[in-house]
Amino acid sequence: AYAGHTSATSAETAFDTDDFNEREFLTLTEARSGNLQLAMNWYNSFKVAGLFCLGFSEEAADLGFSVYETRNVHPNHRHTRYGLFFHSLAMIDCIRKGELPPNRYTQYMKQIETNQSYIRKWISPSPINNSAWVALVTGKDAEMASLLNSPDAFKLYDVAVKLSVNNDWLLEEGWGLFLQGSHFIRCGVEGLGTELQRRGISRQSQWGARGIVYHLSSLIDDRSPLPLKRHIFSSDVAVQTDSVLISASPPPDEDIYPQSKSSSTTEEDVINKLTAGDLASILRWSKDISRDINLSLALQRLTEIATENSGSQSTCVVIAREAGDYTVATSMLPPEPCQVHENPISVRAILDPLQRAVIQHALNTKGRVYLDDVTAEPRFSSEARESPHRSVICLPIFSNRGQTFGAVYLASRYAFSPNTVTVLTLLCEQASIGISNALLFRSVQAGTRENLKMIAAQRDALEAARKSREDALKATKIKSNFLASMSHELRTPFSSFYGLLDILSGTELNNGQREIVTTAKQSCELLLKVWPTGLSRATFLADLPTIDHRFNFLDYSKLEASVIASIEARVFKLCSRKPDRLKFTINGFVRVTCSVDNNTSSTQGEAHLKFIIQDTGIGLRSSRQITLQQDDLVVPD
Repeated sequence: AYAGHTSATSAETAFDTDDFNEREFLTLTEARSGNLQLAMNWYNSFKVAGLFCLGFSEEAADLGFSVYETRNVHPNHRHTRYGLFFHSLAMIDCIRKGELPPNRYTQYMKQIETNQSYIRKWISPSPINNSAWVALVTGKDAEMASLLNSPDAFKLYDVAVKLSVNNDWLLEEGWGLFLQGSHFIRCGVEGLGTELQRRGISRQSQWGARGIVYHLSSLIDDRSPLPLKRHIFSSDVAVQTDSVLISASPPPDEDIYPQSKSSSTTEEDVINKLTAGDLASILRWSKDISRDINLSLALQRLTEIATENSGSQSTCVVIAREAGDYTVATSMLPPEPCQVHENPISVRAILDPLQRAVIQHALNTKGRVYLDDVTAEPRFSSEARESPHRSVICLPIFSNRGQTFGAVYLASRYAFSPNTVTVLTLLCEQASIGISNALLFRSVQAGTRENLKMIAAQRDALEAARKSREDALKATKIKSNFLASMSHELRTPFSSFYGLLDILSGTELNNGQREIVTTAKQSCELLLKVWPTGLSRATFLADLPTIDHRFNFLDYSKLEASVIASIEARVFKLCSRKPDRLKFTINGFVRVTCSVDNNTSSTQGEAHLKFIIQDTGIGLRSSRQITLQQDDLVVPD
C-alpha cells in the first residue's frame, strides 16, 4: 500500500492487489488461526498506519481502538505502539476537519492522551531500541500543540524532524516535514509551508512510498496557489549582482536541497546503493528487452517496464532516424497501453512544451535530467507552467561508440525517488545493447530488402530476356517454315504451268497465239529464276545472294535409237525436282544419276529408266523415304 501498488480508491480495497484480496485473507485467517486475537493485533496495527497514510483517517480512527484494546496480547513488540501513533494522527486529522459530534470529539481527545501515555512508558526502559518512538511521541505532541494553537508547536516539529533526519527514518521525516508545513500554512506562512510540504513528499518518494506520495500530493493539488515567477529557494546566477555570503555548507549527508546532485558520485557508488533485488530486476528486464530483435517491440517493452516500475504518468522513448533527426517511437499514458507510432512524431512537434524542452536539452547536452520539482529549475520554469507534471526524468541512450541514438522521458505529478532514477539509469545502459542490436538488425534488414528487390529485378530482366529469345527463335522458326512451304507450294505450280506452256508451244498456233505463249514462257522462266533468290532462307536471314550453279551432266551414255524422249521434257522433270533439293544448299552437291534399270522386267520395245538423286543434306529417315514421291512433301528441320 505504501508503494502505491494497491487499489487505494476506497478503504475496503486499499490493500487489494491483483493476487491478494483482504476480505478473503481475513476469512481464511479466522478459520485457520489458533490465536485470532494475536494475529489481528499484528494485522490491525499496520492496517491503521496504512489507512492513515493513504488518506482514510476516519476508518483508521475507528480501527485504532481495537489495537489499543488488544495491546497486551503481545506487549513487548513495537508494532502496537507503531499502530497507536498513527491512530492518534488519524484522530487528530478527524478533529481538525471539524465534522465530529461532541461525544466523538471527547472520545478522540481522551484516546489521544491515552495513546501518548502508553507510548511514553516505553521510552525510558529501552531508549536505543525504541528511540524511534521519541520522534513519534514528540511529533504527536507537536500535532496536539498545533491542534491547540500552542506556540510550542514550531519547536516540537523541528525536534521531531531533526531526530528523524539523524536516524534516517524517512517515513517519519517525511510526515514530520509535511505536518510542519501544514502548520505553517495554517499560521499564514504559505510560501514556506508549501515548500516544507513538498520536501516531505520528496522524502516519501525517496524510499519509494508512491502510495503516500499520491495522497499527500492530492492534498496540495486541492489548493491553487498563485504561480511565482521563480522558485523561492532558487536564483538565477546570470542576473545575480549583489554579493551573497553563504555561512556554512551543510553536512554532506544532509540533503537540504533534494534537487541538487553531487557531481563526484561515481557509477560504482550508484551501483553499491542498489539492493540485490534491484540488480536482479535490471538484469531480468534487460534480458526481456534484448529478446526482441525487432526495434519497435524492444522500445515498446522498454517503455512498459520504465512506466510500470517508476509510477510515471507520461512516458515516451525518442529514437534517432537515418536522416539524423529524433522522433517519438513509443509513448504511454497509464492506464492506457503503450502506443507504437507507425508514423513517428518529430520531437519538435511534441505538444507538451515541458516534454519538448527537456528532451531537446538532454539530447543536446548528452546528460541525464532529473528534477523533483521542475518549477524550481529556471531553465524550464516557463514550460512547467503549461504542463500538468512536476517531476521529470530524461535519460539519454548511448551506443557503444558514445553516439546518442535516443532518450527515455518520464514525467509525473509526483516526485520520483532517487532510487528509481538510479535503477532506470542502469536499465537504459543495459537496454542500449539490445536497442543497438535492434538498430543494426533494422539496417541489415533494410539492406537485405534492397538486395532482394535488386535480385528480383534482375531475375525479371533475365526472364524477360529468356522469353524474348524464345519468342525470337520461335518467330525465326515459323518464318523459316513459312518460307520453305511457300517456296515449294509456289514453284511447283509454276513449274507445271511452264511445262504446259512448253507443250502448248509445240502445237499449231497462229502468230498472235504463239506470241502470247512465248511471252508467258519468258515470264515463267524469269519467275523461276527470281523465285529461289526471293524466298531463299540465306537471302532473308543472312542478306546473301543465291549463287546459281551450272547444271552439268557428269556422266551419260549414248541414247539408244529406240528411246524416244524430248530432252526438254527430261530436263523439265529434273528441274522440277532439283530446286526443292537445292534451295537451301550453299555448300556440298546434289547429284542426279540416270541409267537403264536392268533389274526391272519390261516388255519388248520398252525400257525403264532409273534416276538416283544424291545430296549432302540432312537426309531422310527410312520411315519417311516411302513418302518421297508424294505431292506437297516438306521435310522438317
